[in-house]
Amino acid sequence: MSVVAYYTKLKGLWDELVFFNSETCTCGTQNDRTKLIQFLMGLNESYSGARGQILLMNPLPSIRQAYASVVQKEKQRELGVAVTIPSNTTAMAVRGNYNMSKGRQNNQVHGNQSNNSRNKEPFQCTYCGDMYHRKATCYKLFGYPPGHPKSKEKGTTPAPRLRQA
Repeated sequence: MSVVAYYTKLKGLWDELVFFNSETCTCGTQNDRTKLIQFLMGLNESYSGARGQILLMNPLPSIRQAYASVVQKEKQRELGVAVTIPSNTTAMAVRGNYNMSKGRQNNQVHGNQSNNSRNKEPFQCTYCGDMYHRKATCYKLFGYPPGHPKSKEKGTTPAPRLRQA
């Protein structure tokens, strides 16, 4: 049942109660507070957050203000259901961008570490004796990649070199 239908039914019951009640009560604020509590406690559990927010307000809002607030939550929830698929896609895209930016930060950190490693003593290949590489990556041992000027494979187009900043 929608909040509008629930409130309309509850308001009809309150009006009927006033009609059948022969005594006229002059305590309007107490009656309004009772109606507010009845309205809020009759809401289903999906509105427990809205109920809690309204009950924490000081002073307590009128029944009309509480009703308007709960109807607004209901409309937001209806719109949220209609837009579920695109918002999930957007969330995944944002999450992907976040992970990519974290990756860039990690690369920057590692880049700084590699810059710092240049300040250390250079290392030497145990196979050829050249500096700045190890035996596991030695071109003289394993061969040059295709397109490298020293590669034995002729006629291959060299791979484009990436310019580093």
